[in-house]
Amino acid sequence: MNKEQVRSVRTPQIQMMTGVILLSTALGLGGGCSEDRLSFVQGQLKVTAINAPERARSILVSLEGPAANADQVASVAYPETIVIYDRLSPGTWRVLIRTRDTTGAQLQSFTVSQVLVRAEQMTEIVVDLAEPPPVFPETCDGIDNDRDGETDEGLDLPICTGCVEGQETALDDDARCGSIGCSQFDTFTLRGDNTPEGNSTCVAIEHPPIESNRCIGPGACIAATPDTCAASAERVVATAELCRTIEACETGSANVVVSADGTPCGGENTCRSGVCRPPDPPPPPPPVHVGCSDGEREGFLDTVRYPDIAACSGSWSVPGITRDNMVATCGNESGDDSSNPGGRGCAAVDLCEPGWHVCLGKEEVARRAESCEDATPPNAPSKSLFFAVAQQSANGSACDTLGDNDVFGCGNLGTVLSADKKCAPLTRVLASTAPNGCGYNEAEPPLGPWECPGGSDSHLHEGALVTKQACINASCSYDGQPISTQDKGGVLCCRD
Repeated sequence: MNKEQVRSVRTPQIQMMTGVILLSTALGLGGGCSEDRLSFVQGQLKVTAINAPERARSILVSLEGPAANADQVASVAYPETIVIYDRLSPGTWRVLIRTRDTTGAQLQSFTVSQVLVRAEQMTEIVVDLAEPPPVFPETCDGIDNDRDGETDEGLDLPICTGCVEGQETALDDDARCGSIGCSQFDTFTLRGDNTPEGNSTCVAIEHPPIESNRCIGPGACIAATPDTCAASAERVVATAELCRTIEACETGSANVVVSADGTPCGGENTCRSGVCRPPDPPPPPPPVHVGCSDGEREGFLDTVRYPDIAACSGSWSVPGITRDNMVATCGNESGDDSSNPGGRGCAAVDLCEPGWHVCLGKEEVARRAESCEDATPPNAPSKSLFFAVAQQSANGSACDTLGDNDVFGCGNLGTVLSADKKCAPLTRVLASTAPNGCGYNEAEPPLGPWECPGGSDSHLHEGALVTKQACINASCSYDGQPISTQDKGGVLCCRD
């Protein structure tokens, strides 16, 4: 129901005029019967229906709410029909009003929701049952026939006809004609040098659609013809430069084809992967694999004589050199000539370039170099370089196949290995007899960066604990020279 049909809802105070109410009040004060007391605390609802249609003969009013539903039927009266409910439980009710004709058939139905009934009050609602006046279709006459506040709107007139000042009038343009296409007159042309040695273009000569002055008279839109379609416009469909040609341009399905490799494209140039290139220069010699991740060797300098072994200086912070599972941990970004000379986050193997590893003990060094003679350059100062390998030892600096005791290698730093240790061709070892040291003064702080920290038995596991992290910022010195983390050697790297 709209707001025009529900005129009002009001709740005036019940006038306590009747003897019953006065009696109820008195009985309530004196402890009267429960039925009289109940009528006093309940409310009333008055439904007033006005402007019922002439064909309506009865009105059915139904209530749905906090107590049992209730229905009342009243004959239509003029000017208004009144239905009153007494003794309603206080609360929110839903009111349904239906009109019926002489046969009992329903004519109208209205619903009023959220009607509040209060104790000791009468709530009144007024419902306007008037039917709207008939609506006539709109015509082109300058009159608001359908009474919607607009004149001559929504008319179904022939195409290219409009309603102007109440008269049907022929139009010059009508959007109902739509966009009149002229693409059937489009053509395509190929311009330029359409060879691998030249440049070419496929151009579409297009006729845009007719979108104005589309009427030729009442009921008829203009037809697309070469005369009625607008002047043509050009659009580039495809271009082909050197080493490309255009196929099927004239059919409107232009396709740029890449010339095969080796196709001449001017002078001595030929096509390669769709690009016109000059002849290739002779190939460079194969790259020399230095073996060290920073690109510089510090020992076994002759890459022709020693193609598979290199002495690489630098540092690492991940402990151990004898671990079977040793892998690069900083992407081989290490070495004394690298951007990470301190070896932060690196393992010993990060000093080797990819495809190389820390040499696996005396046997591999013997195969790759036969001896340690060239592990240090001829001008290396005394006690300046030690290059470690992954050599196992159980005890006493003797080379065998088990254990991680001591650190073995080549160079001029560390304890000299005697023949009885069976470590040839390895010549040097860092071996400690006390915890938390590598066991050679010139290798350890404050003279050098080699460290073997650990627990009470660390002097039995230097190979698993060794790092090269002391002397940060050249904090060590030896023989009057500052010593940094990357000084005093590194590892021997062997090709995989």
